[in-house]
Amino acid sequence: MIWRCCALSVLMLATIAARERTVYPPFGRLASLLISGADKHATEAYARKIAAVSPIHEDVKVLGPAEAPLALVRGRHRFRLLAKSPRAYDLSAYLREWLSAVPKAKGTLKLEVDVDPQSFF
Repeated sequence: MIWRCCALSVLMLATIAARERTVYPPFGRLASLLISGADKHATEAYARKIAAVSPIHEDVKVLGPAEAPLALVRGRHRFRLLAKSPRAYDLSAYLREWLSAVPKAKGTLKLEVDVDPQSFF
C-alpha cells in the first residue's frame, strides 16, 4: 500500500512540475476557440483563417487548428484552436483584439470561445 501512495505522490509532483514548466493551468491560462460547421473542409478553412489573423505576442502561443477530440457532433465537424498564456497575462484583452479581426462566419459556421475551459469535449 505504501508504494502506491509514494508512486502517486511522485506522479503528481512530476505532473505539477511539467505543467509549471510548460505554462499550463494552474500556472498558465488557456482559451479554447471551437469552430464547427456542416462541411468539414469549409470548417477547417475557417479555422485556418482565424488562426492566420491571431495577433503575434511573445506571451501567447496559439496552437492549432486541429480536429476536436469529438470531431463530429450532431452532423457538425469541429476544429479547435488553443491560446495559451502565463497566468498574469491579460488573455481576455488578447482575445478581444483577435476576435475583432476574425472574418464573419458564413452559412452554418459557428465560433465558440471558452476561457479557462474545464473540458475539451
